[in-house]
Amino acid sequence: SDVLVVDKPAGLPMRSVNGVKGVDAFLADLRFDLAHPPMTVHRLDRDTTGCLILARTREAQRTLAGYFQDRARVARGGSDPSTTNAREEPESLGAVRRVYWALVSATSTLASRGTIDAPLVTTHAGVTLKPG
Repeated sequence: SDVLVVDKPAGLPMRSVNGVKGVDAFLADLRFDLAHPPMTVHRLDRDTTGCLILARTREAQRTLAGYFQDRARVARGGSDPSTTNAREEPESLGAVRRVYWALVSATSTLASRGTIDAPLVTTHAGVTLKPG
């Protein structure tokens, strides 16, 4: 298999920094029969838990990273891959759709379901929603 999918826990950064081990510190443990450790295809924020896709071959890394890179290009205002015939090939770029779920334990008068559609900006205190 050319791909590994691991469950990244919240609190684990992608890169080791200031003595805090990140995902990169554990990649060598996932080599199994390979001469090199698996390569990251995308990233998840430190406080985000979820499926992290790792490529075991350079070809898989290039192909899978293309799915994410094209989606990022569209977000920056590039051409939209959905305007092309995405059904033509399963390898069509931009095929990744990220969905984030939030678990909340509180009483609220807000709707039980909804969508937050706001861009994120980085601040000195972390990531905050950009005022619209």
